Amino acid sequence: MNSENSNDFITVHLKPLYIPFSNESFGKYRLLENQYDLLRSTNRILVIDSPTSSGKTLGIIAKLLKREPTSKKLNGILVYPTNELIRDQLNNIKKYLTDMFEYIIDDFGEIPEKPLKHSVGIFEVSGPKLDEILEEYHLRAKGSILRRILISGLEHKIILTNPDTLYLLVRAEYKYGLELLRDLIQENFNFLALDEFHLYSGVTLMNLLTTLTIINNLLDQIIISTATIPEKTLLTRLEKIFNERIYRVKYHLYAHKIENARKIRHRTKLKLVKIPSEKKVLWREEDIDLIRNLVYELYEKYKKYDTSVKVLIIVNSVIFAEKLRRKLEEDFPEKVAGIHGFVPSKLRRLNEITVGTSAIEVGIDFITPSLIFEANDAASFIQRLGRVSRHMDGEAIGIIPYWDWEVIKKKIKTPELDYETFNRIILESMNILPSYSDFIQSLQARLLLYSYIWRLTGYLVKTRKISREARESQFIKLINESARCFLSDSPDDAEKELRYIVLFIKKQISLGKYIKALEKYSFRAPRAWIPGIYNGEIINLSIEDLNYIDFEIHNEGDIKQLHISKETRKYLKRKMELADADFFLEIRDIGTYNNIRFTIIDRELEESSAPFIISDKNLACQAEYPDIANHVMKILRNDIAFISTRINDWRLSGFRLSKNKWLIIGPDSLLAWYISQQKQI
Repeated sequence: MNSENSNDFITVHLKPLYIPFSNESFGKYRLLENQYDLLRSTNRILVIDSPTSSGKTLGIIAKLLKREPTSKKLNGILVYPTNELIRDQLNNIKKYLTDMFEYIIDDFGEIPEKPLKHSVGIFEVSGPKLDEILEEYHLRAKGSILRRILISGLEHKIILTNPDTLYLLVRAEYKYGLELLRDLIQENFNFLALDEFHLYSGVTLMNLLTTLTIINNLLDQIIISTATIPEKTLLTRLEKIFNERIYRVKYHLYAHKIENARKIRHRTKLKLVKIPSEKKVLWREEDIDLIRNLVYELYEKYKKYDTSVKVLIIVNSVIFAEKLRRKLEEDFPEKVAGIHGFVPSKLRRLNEITVGTSAIEVGIDFITPSLIFEANDAASFIQRLGRVSRHMDGEAIGIIPYWDWEVIKKKIKTPELDYETFNRIILESMNILPSYSDFIQSLQARLLLYSYIWRLTGYLVKTRKISREARESQFIKLINESARCFLSDSPDDAEKELRYIVLFIKKQISLGKYIKALEKYSFRAPRAWIPGIYNGEIINLSIEDLNYIDFEIHNEGDIKQLHISKETRKYLKRKMELADADFFLEIRDIGTYNNIRFTIIDRELEESSAPFIISDKNLACQAEYPDIANHVMKILRNDIAFISTRINDWRLSGFRLSKNKWLIIGPDSLLAWYISQQKQI
């Protein structure tokens, strides 16, 4: 260790990182070694796990547009985990294609109806974007927007979307239903790229893989981009789903300058600061003061740099992020922006000091000389550190739990390390959040699978493509043909499984015990929410957020009294309808504590042996405002839930019942049930 370290912080200097160029080009861009290996591979399923800044996006676009076409159309779907990343990548892709096409269309209003030669369309297809288009063009259905994009006269079409939208499309939730899938086939949308694959786990991983099984036969090329190498069990599962071997794209990294190579990571000065031992996350006023002091130090050093962002800050909590943003705004007027859940998508922007949460930790290409970030697990640490030193030498300050800090301190033996060695230390020292890939083949995951397929057969009945009497046989057929890869590896067990499915239909689906509760959930199984208004803008408030904000309750009649635009009033009414709420909340302050509590009435449910359906007989909610308590119960009533004392994973949706007891709700309750059983074995 060196003199730059103390009992409160560790300093380490990370060397630059280089990847060699290839001899191949795409337009005016010379391809890197990893990009060319991706381009020349003939495998249908490809995995890219090269580090941040290694040009994965350019490699994917080159692969999409330089394929041997089965028709004149080369169209593709690129799936990103966040809408912020979609917008960032859309701009990058437009830059790559500027000199290659005469017409580059990214505006819905400019889509040509007739064929347009030498054209490419690049479209963001996300919930907020579709809402925006509906409002601007006075349309009534998101399916109409999708159909116009899919069958437009553009020569090539690239759709940038998120897994939620893809999930809804495949489940036939939009207008035109399965006709949209037919459009995908006819328009040759046979290329799919999944970015940041490592972020999917448990329920989201199961939903993603189920979606892939349904559309697998439509796809000629599937590319999986990930920051970490997938677990062996997950790779095996993927190969079973796709029924073929997966090829891992090759690349070489160098920590020293070599000829004919690009520097993908610049030198980084990294300081590691520990969170006090009694705390796991940044939350207190002292934590805000800590970051304010760090911002002062970094901003003074880098304020003259010619970059839009001088200091980038990434923290875990949305509430803490907004509290911090407001405090920093007092110190640096007009120089602070927020990118998190309390800022509507259309108002999110960068500023000299930008405060964000996990929404900006993946993929976004920030040009900034400095970074302050909080991290409680290895993946978040590596991803967030990757936001700096992409275009210039950078300085980063990482704030981590004290126990991780102590382990890392012992492992760092020299003041200078290469990125690969340092990343290995982080992976060995910090918590690695599990993907729960074994959950995919569990009995609990079957309920998700059955819910998905049963919903799909419901659409076939609704559109009179099959009769109600034929629904059960169609259900079994789809399970057997499209989703058999989720069944047991043993042929004998698989046959038993199919007989179990028949029994399940007769005993469970007819009663609707679990399926009805699961059907209403989307891809990520979002937590229950209430519409709110904050600084004149509409946001979604999760039930968990209510404990940490000061608010006033309003009914629909109060909307006219608000100083907001006519369009915003309409949007608020629509949000109330979507939330099935007869009131909304006006946020007055953030950081208060309201003590909304849940009580289990049915003592037999104190420790779940299986999920149960929430009712007024087994769960009660207490809150200062009766309207809040009533609405919370209205949202949760008839939902599926599981009580656990064994789970410590913040990604699961739920509420604290007591110090060591959680109520896990929605599809995550099935995962909690699975985890609980595994820990008992």
